[in-house]
Amino acid sequence: MNSAFIHNDYSEPNASYGGGSTQLIRQSDRIAPWIPYKKEDGSYGSISDGNPAAWVDINSRKYHLQQNFSGVLAFDYHIIDGLTFTLQGAYVTDIKETKDYRKECWYDDVNYHGPDQLTETISRWSRYTLDALLNYDKTFNQNHHFKAMAGYKVEKYDYRKLEAFRKSFPNSEVTDLNGGDSSTQTNSGYSRELALLSYFGRLNYDYKGKYLLEANFRADASSRFAKGYRWGYFPSFSAGWRISEEDFMENTRGWLQSLKFRGSWGLLGNQDAVKDEYYPYLPTLYIGKNFPFGGTVHQGITVVSHKVTTISWENSTNWGIGFDANFLNEFMLSVEYYNRKTSDIIMDIPVSDTFGISGTYQDNKGSLRNSGVEASFAWNHSFNKDWRMGVNANFSYNKNELLDLAGVNEIIDGYTINRIGEPYQSFYVYEVDGLFQSDEEAAAYEKQYGNPWSLPFKGGDFRIKDADGDGKLTDKDRVVKGTQQPKTTFGLTLSAGWKNFDLSVFMQGVTGTNRYFSRDVVGSFIGDTSHPSTNWLDAWTPENTNAEWPRLFLEENSISSPQRVNSSFWCMNTNYLRIKNVNFGYTLPKTWTSKLGIANAKIYYTGENLFTFDSLPFNADPESPSGNLDVYPISRSHSFGINVTF
Repeated sequence: MNSAFIHNDYSEPNASYGGGSTQLIRQSDRIAPWIPYKKEDGSYGSISDGNPAAWVDINSRKYHLQQNFSGVLAFDYHIIDGLTFTLQGAYVTDIKETKDYRKECWYDDVNYHGPDQLTETISRWSRYTLDALLNYDKTFNQNHHFKAMAGYKVEKYDYRKLEAFRKSFPNSEVTDLNGGDSSTQTNSGYSRELALLSYFGRLNYDYKGKYLLEANFRADASSRFAKGYRWGYFPSFSAGWRISEEDFMENTRGWLQSLKFRGSWGLLGNQDAVKDEYYPYLPTLYIGKNFPFGGTVHQGITVVSHKVTTISWENSTNWGIGFDANFLNEFMLSVEYYNRKTSDIIMDIPVSDTFGISGTYQDNKGSLRNSGVEASFAWNHSFNKDWRMGVNANFSYNKNELLDLAGVNEIIDGYTINRIGEPYQSFYVYEVDGLFQSDEEAAAYEKQYGNPWSLPFKGGDFRIKDADGDGKLTDKDRVVKGTQQPKTTFGLTLSAGWKNFDLSVFMQGVTGTNRYFSRDVVGSFIGDTSHPSTNWLDAWTPENTNAEWPRLFLEENSISSPQRVNSSFWCMNTNYLRIKNVNFGYTLPKTWTSKLGIANAKIYYTGENLFTFDSLPFNADPESPSGNLDVYPISRSHSFGINVTF
């Protein structure tokens, strides 16, 4: 039996109109430098969205309480030699309470956010699982090793949520829901259930540890899908050959300790792609769509979304080949090529305006392929008795390609596109071909190619390239420029030791990745929300024509604005290398610690996220998502301590 309980009680600063600490970060990035924290009369400087310093001063907070319990009880029964029956039950429950109290805030005699309001949310989910397993493990004639497993699993999941709201409290010290005006109260709540049923089995065989075979099969049913479409069947196979154990490899055993070739094929299923749609096949009715009949308005009930009753599992076919090698008693190398095709992807299908129901619907229509190489390498060596060195590296390359989009070639969403033959969620932007060096050059370009944005081109603006070469600027001139998914990821750990000292450095990075940054990241010149980046110090002017950045512009009255025209300039390369972790330690000599009854004592220093190397022109986390960058920034930490073992 094993059980655990977690109690997590914390709070975060909150805007007077909600949003938690995210809004504090965003507004701090937007407020112009001439807006004071406080004025001479004690009132606050503010923009239309307030002042984050004021929210901290009045202690407007969002409170969170989370309690999680998990327990596992397992029972083993050895039936006969090699055959074991296992019965295991597990229960997990998680309760969350959120108290979103938004204190009213007077910034001055005119600017105000309020009144006080409180939203309390209580949610609970529970998961019950039961596993029954039969395991058989037997070796025959010392050469034939068999392992077999058969299993049954049932899982039940339920979720409940209750939310209540009131505003207009007598003062900001009353934080109980009953303190608010009862005439303002609202409430909502819902519950959901999910069940999974699985049968599965596995068979392993190896001969003398040289020839390795494995076969798996599972059948899974999900209540998320309609009857007749709930079951998915997923087989997989793998084989390995330890060629280093063959007699004809005897001459290599002095330097080759192990060499294994392996291959695999498998079919996997996924039912989580329906996200929050617990019942994606089931049409739901909406109450409140009123309609006139007989001269009177009646309350109507209607379907507001289209559902496909045949929606079912996504399927992913995987195959790969690789090898693992250990040689020269110091080196390890592992390389694998993989190819994974995901079909029947559950995707949002757009509909025409004449469909009768707005929005999109979900169906198993898409497919994509991920293929690439994964490799790892390790080397460890000792020099005499005092020095030690080691290298541990990993590398992966992935090619992502869309194969099918419900019969259409592309689906455009803002500055991203899903297009056949391109990676999923690629950036789709106009290509910038330098800057106009004068108003006359800009006017001549506009006369030749046109201007679809109703903003006159001026000196210092981006020159938008006629990418399709048809002699005019249109939305067809957008080009695919990268994706947020990296093409390569890599990690490297370097370690060294001398006597009782040890040092390790872990580095991690990616290449082939981009982000699109909006005006809140680079700053703008929009009244009191003018908080420009220092990059604008190198903006184009008639005297600074070799500038890196376009001319300054007010509001959004330039095609160079990242909000007005999605251009390649703002779709930036976010390759990076980060020093993720540094550890330095000293182990006290045994002659010192043994006298104190201490088995081992080590003094250490640990640094996290110490340095990041990237090509971004401003200070931003290259791992952050595209958009406004209104996320909590990554933190650098330094830790000192001592580990003592008795």
